[in-house]
Amino acid sequence: TADQLRPLDSGGGGVIVHTGYDRDGKLVGIAAEAATRGYQDMIRLLYAYSPDCECISAIHVLRNNDTPGIGDKIATDPAFLANFRSLAVRLNAERSALAHAIVTVKHGKKVEAWEIDAISGATVTSRAVGKALNDSAQVLVPVVQRRLTVLTRAPQEAP
Repeated sequence: TADQLRPLDSGGGGVIVHTGYDRDGKLVGIAAEAATRGYQDMIRLLYAYSPDCECISAIHVLRNNDTPGIGDKIATDPAFLANFRSLAVRLNAERSALAHAIVTVKHGKKVEAWEIDAISGATVTSRAVGKALNDSAQVLVPVVQRRLTVLTRAPQEAP
């Protein structure tokens, strides 16, 4: 939720957060969904958050019905997907929100680590990706960072 992390089986609302651990039980990353309205319909994404670099390190498009051949490039365009190898989502000094909002800029105008270089001709869809990630990360990242010590090690399996 906006305030805490709870096991999925504890009930209540919120966003489902998936945690990934290596063979030694060390946290390697977190995945969560993000969604917003695109040009024609909802766009749903799964994104990877790395606490080590405080960055989004990958996205995967779960749903996109925007214009075929244009809007669907958010899932296939190598230059667009390169935005998400290390998209900065560092927290502000108070650790309460992102230091910089994730924004989508006109193709070829990216200069900051928290900016997404849009796909030329698919600006609305590109901006929707930025909005979805920003809206989700503004809530998720502060909560995850506050609970990082709990998440650092994989939960022990029941005997």
